[in-house]
Amino acid sequence: MSTDERQKIEEALSKLKGTHAAPPPKPEPPQAPAPPPLPVGTQSLLDAQLGEALKIMRDYAVWVHSPSVAMEECLPVGDALARMMTASATLAGVAVRLRQGEPETRHRMIVEYVDGPAAPQLVAEGGGRGS
Repeated sequence: MSTDERQKIEEALSKLKGTHAAPPPKPEPPQAPAPPPLPVGTQSLLDAQLGEALKIMRDYAVWVHSPSVAMEECLPVGDALARMMTASATLAGVAVRLRQGEPETRHRMIVEYVDGPAAPQLVAEGGGRGS
């Protein structure tokens, strides 16, 4: 074998090696962002707020039962007290959701077969398009 033939064979082999090289590595899948930090001190804030609301409710009950107070004066105070309790309950719900994570949701679907198992048809409960 001559040097030219040997060189041509080596060039052909190097071309084949180049085309059949291992595929490039797959890129890393994106990572989920880090969860937000949990709130600190929320429970003590809720406890203090609910304790104050209970004290205000006790004072409100004494005030409402006083015969010298007109009911028209008591209603705005009672409304403000109800809003404060609603805000406390909303804050408590948010704190629990942040502490425990979002609740898992579940969906239900009914599948009815029209012409045998090869052609499923989805039927949504409660109507839908065309009903």
